[in-house]
Amino acid sequence: MSFGNGPPFGGPPPPGDPGPPPGYGPPPGYGPGHSVPAAGYGAGNPYQAPGAQSFDGLGGRAPPGAALKWLYMGGHAGYWLFALGGILLTAVLTDGKEPQSNAATMASTLPLVGVLFLLLALVAAAVWLYMAWASVPSSMRYTDRGRWITPGKAVGYLFIPFYNLYWMFVANQGLCEAVDRTLLSQGGMARAPRGLARTACTVQIIPYCNLLVAPILWTVYMFQVDRARREMLLPRG
Repeated sequence: MSFGNGPPFGGPPPPGDPGPPPGYGPPPGYGPGHSVPAAGYGAGNPYQAPGAQSFDGLGGRAPPGAALKWLYMGGHAGYWLFALGGILLTAVLTDGKEPQSNAATMASTLPLVGVLFLLLALVAAAVWLYMAWASVPSSMRYTDRGRWITPGKAVGYLFIPFYNLYWMFVANQGLCEAVDRTLLSQGGMARAPRGLARTACTVQIIPYCNLLVAPILWTVYMFQVDRARREMLLPRG
């Protein structure tokens, strides 16, 4: 059974015996000539389930584009800092009975600087989405409905007016589906926040909430997706 142009679900395995998944079988270091096990099932933890992967040796490396979520957070923080600061300074420096002073005029332009920070946050989010999709193996870049999504398509369709309100659900929830599918194929567990992706997209289309609440949800979403991507990109075998 297949959906759209995606690959068939539950199809037959490839010809030949692929052998046991990584982590099964006797660990290296056992057998003739070996008295001490060099590694256990899943590297480093002899008590974890066969095939499970350990974070030992990752060295704290973040997945590609992970640093962009900090730029996204900084952009929104800068927006509110300059927007609110400009409004407050203008109110303090402006005398309703006299023309505005030069200081008050300059203070009134601070919200425009905040808008530049907001644009920076949006660019950071778009690049993060691109790199998140690019980190998924090309054979897994499709949604559960069978829609294939390239990194460029994931971001590019967000610039189509009105259609982008629908597409952000597809691109972000689909990213979670692709990451989870990859994790499951590697013998891991589904970790991507599908429900949070749906919630963040819904809040994003609600006026005022898209500036007050949505950035918080998107930040948490990016952290959780990056955590899942970090596990997805761990060396296997």
